Amino acid sequence: MRHYLEQELFPNAYNEEERKYAIAQIRLIESTIARFFSKVNESNFEYVSIGISHEYRADFLDLLGRYKAFDRCDALTVLPTLDAVGIDLGRLLASKKTGRRLRFRNPKSEKILA
Repeated sequence: MRHYLEQELFPNAYNEEERKYAIAQIRLIESTIARFFSKVNESNFEYVSIGISHEYRADFLDLLGRYKAFDRCDALTVLPTLDAVGIDLGRLLASKKTGRRLRFRNPKSEKILA
């Protein structure tokens, strides 16, 4: 989020006052994002993944990795869910903080990769 605000990437409808306010709120925004993604687990992974637009998929994977969602979710949950929203295994494994952290706690998880 910080990189969008620091580069002044705002919705076109934002006026100058709204832009300044958003920049001033960076820490609060980041804290809110951290709290949200730190609560992602197997019971809600599918729900938070639905509706991610194509242009935000890389950022979504980064946030999941940064806040260790993959440490709380089994691959049996993660892989089919991400595939359903258009994030394939290649993109997942290419992501710096994600693919290498997948957990195969359930023996059935390994069959997904086969």
